Amino acid sequence: MASRQFSSTSFRIGTTFAVVGLLALASCGGDDSASSADTSVSSTEAIATTEAPVTETNAPEPTDAPVVAPTWETVDAPSDCMCADGSAFHFYVREASPTKVLFYLEGGGACFSAEMCKPGSGTYSETISPVSKLEDSPGIFDFANPENPFADYSVVYVPYCTGDVHAGNTTKDYGNGVVTQHKGFVNASNALDTMIERFPDTTQLVVAGSSAGSFPTPVFAALAGDQLPNADLKVFADSSGAIPDAMGFVIGNWGTLETLPDWPELVGVTVDQFTPAYTFI
Repeated sequence: MASRQFSSTSFRIGTTFAVVGLLALASCGGDDSASSADTSVSSTEAIATTEAPVTETNAPEPTDAPVVAPTWETVDAPSDCMCADGSAFHFYVREASPTKVLFYLEGGGACFSAEMCKPGSGTYSETISPVSKLEDSPGIFDFANPENPFADYSVVYVPYCTGDVHAGNTTKDYGNGVVTQHKGFVNASNALDTMIERFPDTTQLVVAGSSAGSFPTPVFAALAGDQLPNADLKVFADSSGAIPDAMGFVIGNWGTLETLPDWPELVGVTVDQFTPAYTFI
């Protein structure tokens, strides 16, 4: 693997001012047989009170509502994205952390001839894996496992159905009625653009893939790095060793070199030189 927050309670206490007026009137009376003094008191009290309003900010009431775990979302891709048979393409997003993201490229064989690319050949994945596959997956997709290093990561999962290791952008007529839409690079690039749009504050990005999905991991990591220059980038490519010797012929059928940016490292590189080893270097 290679690397790249109030509670405040304010009280205003009202002040009370009292003004008391007291008026006493006394009257006296007497006779020959006795003398006495009577006193009558009449009082008037006036009390004026001024109170300032009391404002309190209370903490929210605790809630017993359960925490909703992130779920998989199906994202429909634009019409220029498609599977090998021309059917519509979609990918999956699990939104969790806004700063930690796993971009995963699915594997599933490859094809580069009429015999290999014809429907039902079994040499590559022709259809998109259902989301239920991810919901029941072990390993890095078991987000309930506390030992999973990606348990709190957001994930963009790119299905594979084009037979071109996510590296093609061409319509190839192999003859004998076999016409294959090698649009893997278009599909994965759309998923990557969505990832960058949805998670612009990414600081930790892992680009990973297995089998056919491992081949393009360094390319998509570099593409992501161009747009997320401050992110720590790591690449994990699993099972990418079984590559034919005639790589130039293979990726020539997929239109791979035409998909790549004008990076200085690729100046003068031919299809024969563009091997998995070269992409990692």
